[in-house]
Amino acid sequence: MHIYIDESGIFRNPSNQDNVSSCIAALAVPTTKKKELFKQFKKLTHGWGDANGEVKGRALDEGQIASVIALLQKFDVLLQVIMIDLGLHTEDEITRFKELQARKITEHMTDAHHPNVIRQANEIREAFIKMPNQLFVQAFLMFPLIPRTLLHMIWYYARRIPEELQWFYWMVDAKGQSKTAYEHAWSTALFPIMGTQSAEDPVSFVEGGDYSYFEKFEERNTEWIQKVEKEKGLEAGELVSAKLGQVIGEHFVFQDSKYNVGLQIADILANATQRALNRKLKLAGWKDIGRLMLFRTPQPVQFVQITPDNKGERTKKVQSPFSSVLRIIKAKSKPLWLDPAGEAALDERNRDKNEHQTRPLGEHSKIDLTRLP
Repeated sequence: MHIYIDESGIFRNPSNQDNVSSCIAALAVPTTKKKELFKQFKKLTHGWGDANGEVKGRALDEGQIASVIALLQKFDVLLQVIMIDLGLHTEDEITRFKELQARKITEHMTDAHHPNVIRQANEIREAFIKMPNQLFVQAFLMFPLIPRTLLHMIWYYARRIPEELQWFYWMVDAKGQSKTAYEHAWSTALFPIMGTQSAEDPVSFVEGGDYSYFEKFEERNTEWIQKVEKEKGLEAGELVSAKLGQVIGEHFVFQDSKYNVGLQIADILANATQRALNRKLKLAGWKDIGRLMLFRTPQPVQFVQITPDNKGERTKKVQSPFSSVLRIIKAKSKPLWLDPAGEAALDERNRDKNEHQTRPLGEHSKIDLTRLP
């Protein structure tokens, strides 16, 4: 699986406008289909690029965007979008929240910690404090985006293209030629933050999928897993831990979108979603973008609000001011489940492959997606 991540929007609101949406998109492209998709994308977009040949979402019209979405539907890609409404935040609130998160990075550090751990934590804290607010918001939204993207990929492709779960290549649009303090800070802090989130709320596998290709990333019955099972009231063997260092850390890079077709496609989708939410793109351009997303309740698009005084809660779901756009996206989103006959055939086909599990991969089987090896 190849995953491309890019953002669209200003991620700041100096004039205090209402309802200013900014988005980050993660596009999962099946590795087995990537070559042909990129070939057809280049053919479709010939002549659309800028002086460097790069196709930019902001330069495309409704017809061009719609044709890209139509192409992507043929290749079973999966799109995840997270958005924030900057109209709900002031600069002072973001600054206060940023400083709060920076302090939390080191608040539990003691002399008992290894000097390298203390040094790294201090570096991340200082990077967060010095980071411009708009970059901090982008970094902060990455923390829920990446585990949600990973979870949806496991659910969806285990039931459709299970061999895609044997490799994961993550690419993020770089901010410059060299890795910035922003990129270093959030990529280094990603693992422990995701680990905390997952330990608090383990997620469930879904029935019918073939998880055998993902098995090499799993671990069970370790001392840590047994402790979490006991704390959460789970039975022994219910919790499976994913080795995040292998799932994400081994192939996670920042690249210039000028040289990366996947990042250019992610940019188009992020920009189209952002423009649609902000009423700057007509329906004809984005009406089918939901067909690239997995149906979720309340919305396929994750909508979050930063709240600096929420007593430790990282994000808060709020009533969306973009409901008309989100309603159309949700109506077009693709289901995880097949029809009854398809579900029966899927379960029959994958039953033998999942016999290695200590219990069926149903509602009782949970996984911590963010455990480090």
